[in-house]
Amino acid sequence: MARSWLPLRFALREMRSGLRGFYVFVACIALGTMAIAGVGSLASSLADGLARQGRIILGGDISFSLTQREATSRELDLMRAQGTVSTAATLRAMARLPDGSASLVEIKAVDDAITPASHDWAFEVHPEVSFCAMNYCRPMPHGKKSREGKAERLELLHTVFPGVSEHLLRRPPHVGVDDLLDAAAAAWSALRIHEGIAQSVSPPELDERGLEVAIRY
Repeated sequence: MARSWLPLRFALREMRSGLRGFYVFVACIALGTMAIAGVGSLASSLADGLARQGRIILGGDISFSLTQREATSRELDLMRAQGTVSTAATLRAMARLPDGSASLVEIKAVDDAITPASHDWAFEVHPEVSFCAMNYCRPMPHGKKSREGKAERLELLHTVFPGVSEHLLRRPPHVGVDDLLDAAAAAWSALRIHEGIAQSVSPPELDERGLEVAIRY
């Protein structure tokens, strides 16, 4: 019988100093509930966004990734039986400019984007190479997704596209700031290609079709 009263005795002893400790307990419970609700709301928003914009983000209905190998003929035939299939290969590398400066880049090769018929108007560019060129051939100090990195890239773009901030304010909800900045940097390189003043990161090489392979800025 004495043991059954033991929890009550401990509770009464803790309450001798008043309800101050009880308020702290209630506050902790409230904060924990708010945190759980916030995480649940964020997860729900992400799920809803992916459900609405999944095809735009992926560029298709479904995406498969393979590491260190290409899809086999059997795998490609299986996917092509379901619809149109497009393949791409990515590679992380260091891009070096003529002055010796370097920047980490991601190279992406798309299957049929550049063909003999489109070789005169389809070119490969990379936003980070473009920003490096705008920055007097110096790599950007901060990553593009950081607050400092976005500010640095926006400042560079203002020198070539003074109205870029207006486009940032009017961008669609699903478009990130860094995505729009990347698009503007690629547009700057495209403008230089159109004007005939673009340069390539390294001397162009030729692929098996005899087409030039180079990143221009």
